[in-house]
Amino acid sequence: MIMSSLAQAGEAWVSDPSNESDAYERVRIRKLSERLDPARLHKVTSAGMILRAVEDVRLAGLVEQCARVDADGLMSVDLTACEAAPPVMRRFLTLLLLAASGDSRSAAAPAVQALAEDIAAVGPASRLTLGGGWVQRRGGTLLIGRDPGEARLEWRGGIWDGRYQRGARLARGDALPFLVRHGVPDKPWQEIVSERLALWVDALRLGADIAAELASHSPGSPLSMATTHPA
Repeated sequence: MIMSSLAQAGEAWVSDPSNESDAYERVRIRKLSERLDPARLHKVTSAGMILRAVEDVRLAGLVEQCARVDADGLMSVDLTACEAAPPVMRRFLTLLLLAASGDSRSAAAPAVQALAEDIAAVGPASRLTLGGGWVQRRGGTLLIGRDPGEARLEWRGGIWDGRYQRGARLARGDALPFLVRHGVPDKPWQEIVSERLALWVDALRLGADIAAELASHSPGSPLSMATTHPA
């Protein structure tokens, strides 16, 4: 319909071959949905929303239970308390890297998968860069800071690199943790990485609530009970 409208208007367009390639999940899902009758499609999408909602609630809990941010903006993750299925663990690590880096671009999925596998095998053995962050393991703790090569060392609208805002703190560079030492502001600041994490938790739980409302209107349904969380 869109191409017909463009043709009638005398406008040209560019066709993206990836939109028809089965190598991409979005294409496979679209083709599958086209073969399902409405009732079956509704059942599949409702089940998907149920699974995603439960996963989102679990993910929000992991962030609250396992991740801490100190006054310098360095994140520490208690790996001994992080028990999660592989898909949840990958999303957990992706979220942490986004918050620690101050960025809005997720790390590449294969790289996050490799990190999750390293953690399961009591790694990584050395410091590494991933998704705009530096990652280092110390025993049962994973430290996540900012990759200095990716840092945007300037103020934009009162925010420095998506991680600090103007405040009262101005620590000496050599007194800061190594993983954040190279990316702090040049004027007094305070970290907002912890606020980013808190917003993620709120968004995850709100999304789960919305999914619960859409998938089932019954207060006693499994979905409603599964997505119940403390106020």
